[in-house]
Amino acid sequence: MFLHTKRTHYDVLEVDRNASFPEIRSAYILKSKELHPDLNQNDPKNHEKFVQLIEAYNTLSKESTRRDYDYSLANYIHLQKMQRSRGSSHTSSSGSYHPGVGFDQSESDERIFWDETIWHMRNKSKDQEFKDRPYYSIKGLRRQPNSYILFGILIWVVVGVFVHYFLISFSRDYSRSIMDQKDIEFHKIYKEKRDKALYQPAAATFSMMAKTTASIAMVCHFSPLNMLNVL
Repeated sequence: MFLHTKRTHYDVLEVDRNASFPEIRSAYILKSKELHPDLNQNDPKNHEKFVQLIEAYNTLSKESTRRDYDYSLANYIHLQKMQRSRGSSHTSSSGSYHPGVGFDQSESDERIFWDETIWHMRNKSKDQEFKDRPYYSIKGLRRQPNSYILFGILIWVVVGVFVHYFLISFSRDYSRSIMDQKDIEFHKIYKEKRDKALYQPAAATFSMMAKTTASIAMVCHFSPLNMLNVL
């Protein structure tokens, strides 16, 4: 594609040649909105631009196709440099250096074609400097795939739902048991006092009932006046 035009796939996406894959995706999303056919119906060249954008993204968004494209791009850049310097190379040919025995010509060609600004030709030795650095600011914890993170979040949500349900059930059962216990104590005290009142005079019975009301009120946290009305 770039052999016939000055614009490369990186130029179409308006990103650097050493741009990361997330940067390429972000650029594609932004450009696709700008060049969407529905928004540029009056531009006769928009369709061609949109097709070039899709082709650029399909090439640079995959590891294998981007690697092949980068090597071809490096070759093209080298040819352009050779054409520009062809005149000066003829004038200095008499004093040029000729490789001797043991010189690896393929290694020389590889250096000529090398371009640090291209993603696949970057200095990968520097990647080791960041390999053991904690990605999440937690020592020993390396960067995890997004699928692992999503799975962990789902597990956390499910566990949280079960814990929440357990706490609600426990609180409800505990409150119910407390109320049942108070109800048992209420009926027990009432029965005892009532049985005693059956064998005592009326005055003593009234006094006993007043004490019973006070006792029940203390157990059940009721007002003594309200308890008298109930009794």
